[in-house]
Amino acid sequence: MKILTSNPRVLGWLLFVPVFLAAYSETVASLYRRWVKFDEAYGHGFLVLLIVLYLIYERRKEILDSPSNPNYLAAIPLLLLNILWFLSFQIDIEIVQQLLLPLILLLVAFLAHGPGIFKLLWFPLAFLYFAIPAWDYLNDLLISLTVYVVTGLVRLSGITAFIEADRITLSSGTIVVAAGCSGLRYLIICTALSSLSAYLTSMRTALRILVALMGVMLGLLTNWIRVYLLVMIGYYTEMESGLIKEHEMFGWVLFLIIFSPVYVLTSRLGQYTRPDPAANLPVQAIPQVAGAQVAVWMLVCLTACSGPLAARISALEQGQFLAADPVLTGYGQLESVSQDPYESVYYFGDQIYRPAHASAVLYEADPGTIHVASAIYQKNISSRNYLPYYRSFVDPEVWHLGKEERVSVAGHQRTLNIKELEMINIRTGDIKLLWYWFDIGGRISPDRYMAKILEVATIFSGRSYAGLTIIQADCKTACEGLRDVFMGLAQHADRAFATATNR
Repeated sequence: MKILTSNPRVLGWLLFVPVFLAAYSETVASLYRRWVKFDEAYGHGFLVLLIVLYLIYERRKEILDSPSNPNYLAAIPLLLLNILWFLSFQIDIEIVQQLLLPLILLLVAFLAHGPGIFKLLWFPLAFLYFAIPAWDYLNDLLISLTVYVVTGLVRLSGITAFIEADRITLSSGTIVVAAGCSGLRYLIICTALSSLSAYLTSMRTALRILVALMGVMLGLLTNWIRVYLLVMIGYYTEMESGLIKEHEMFGWVLFLIIFSPVYVLTSRLGQYTRPDPAANLPVQAIPQVAGAQVAVWMLVCLTACSGPLAARISALEQGQFLAADPVLTGYGQLESVSQDPYESVYYFGDQIYRPAHASAVLYEADPGTIHVASAIYQKNISSRNYLPYYRSFVDPEVWHLGKEERVSVAGHQRTLNIKELEMINIRTGDIKLLWYWFDIGGRISPDRYMAKILEVATIFSGRSYAGLTIIQADCKTACEGLRDVFMGLAQHADRAFATATNR
C-alpha cells in the first residue's frame, strides 16, 4: 500500500492494465491460442511474457524514480494506431491487431510519463514481438533459403542424389524440405536470446546490434546444418538411423552447441566495455499531482481503448446485407449438373469460415468437364470475417504452379480482373486450368491480399459481403480451347452473382 500512495503511477498502471486486457480481449485471446500450441513455432510465447515481466521488475527502481512528464502529443499517434486496429478488427486481420499491441503500450507509457520511462520500457515491450506470429510470413522465404543452401551442399558432397525443387531423392528414400524444415523456430529463439543477452550486458549500442545480427545468422545456420546432416545421415545409413525420425530433438541439440558461444562472447564484450558514468547518478523525482494524474490516465484510457470501443458500437449498429445463392446453371446449351458446394469445394465446407451462400455446378463442354463454384461471405455479429485466408485452391501436395497470368473479361456491367493459374500434377504431369476472382462489396480483385484490404471499404458502403468465384477444368491436350469457354462462363457467373447480391 505504501508504494501506491507514494507513487500514483503504480496505481494508474494497476487500474489501466485490466481495462486494456478487457478492451483488447479478442486480440489477446488470439495470442493465447497460438501460445498454448506448444508443439508449434510460438510455444515459447508464455516464456517471452515472463521475460518481459522480469525485465520490467528488474528495472522497477529506475521506473519508479524516473521523472514523469506526460507528453500529450503522443495521444495523436495513439489514436491513429487505434483507428488502424479498428479497421483490421473489422476485416479480421489478426496479425495487424497483434502487432499493434506492443506499440500501443509503448505510446501509453510515452503519453502518461514522457520520454524517461519510454526509454526504460521500450526493449521489454518490444521483446513481445518475438511471441507475435508475424514471423510466419518468413516461412516460405526460409524454406527457399534452406533448399538453396542444402542442395548446394549436397552437390558439393558428391553423393548420388536426385534434386527436384524441395525434394532430395536418395537411393533409399526421399527427404522433403517441408514447412517444418524452414528453421523458423530456431531463427526466432536464436534472435530473441541473442537480443536479450546483448540487452542485459553492458556494451555499446553498435556491439548490441552486432550480437543480435549474429543471433540471426546462427539461427539460419543451425537449420541449414541440421537438414544437410540429416540428408547425409539418411544417405549413409539408408534412411535407417533413428535421427531421421527424431530430427526435431537432433535440431535442438545442434542449437545448443551452435548458440552457446554467444553467451561467452557477450560476457567477454561486457568486461571490456566502459560503463556509463551517468548510469548511477540519482534522479530527482517530480512530485505527482493527484488531479493531473487522474486527467492523464483518463486521456490514456480514452485514446488507448478508442478502437475496441468503436468496434463494439459498430457491432451493435450492424445490419445484415441481404443476398442469396448464385444460380450458376443455365449457361447456353451446355449440359450442367448442380452439386453441393460445401461437399464439392473443400474450403467452402469449413465450419469456421463457412460462406453464407454458395453454389457449384459441373458443365460438360467439348474440351472437358468444367467446374464452376461461387460463394458469398457475409459479416454478422458472431463472425466479423468475410474471406478466410486461402493459401491455395488446390492441394499443394499434388499440384504445383506452372504458369500464372491475369485475364480481363467483360462481365456484367463491369470488367472482371481474373487470376489464371496453370497447375501441374506432381505425380502424373496432368495440367489443370484455374480462374478465380474476388468480389468485395462490388469491387473486383484477383489478389487475395488486396481483397482483404478492400473489405475496409465495405465498412462504410453498407454492402457487407465478400465473394469468390472459381472456374477450373483439366486440360486434356492444351488449355487454349478451355479459355474461350471460361470467358463465357465468367460472364454468366458474374450475372448470377449480381442477381444474388442485388447489384
